[in-house]
Amino acid sequence: MLLVIYDVLDGERVTYQKGEETIVAKAEAYGNPSTFSISAEEQEMGTELKVTLLQPCEGLSKQGKE
Repeated sequence: MLLVIYDVLDGERVTYQKGEETIVAKAEAYGNPSTFSISAEEQEMGTELKVTLLQPCEGLSKQGKE
């Protein structure tokens, strides 16, 4: 599953660092530069994808925080 995530990030030209179990990506959300942690875990019924906002930019809009 991480290979699919890498492909999407590459296609969007997002900078990221590969970790053993997570990806840390710097991308824009609603025009606001932010840092995200992305991980995927295989479950019985499919793959669980977790995205965590690690570092919102200063002045992130309410819409950008949700």
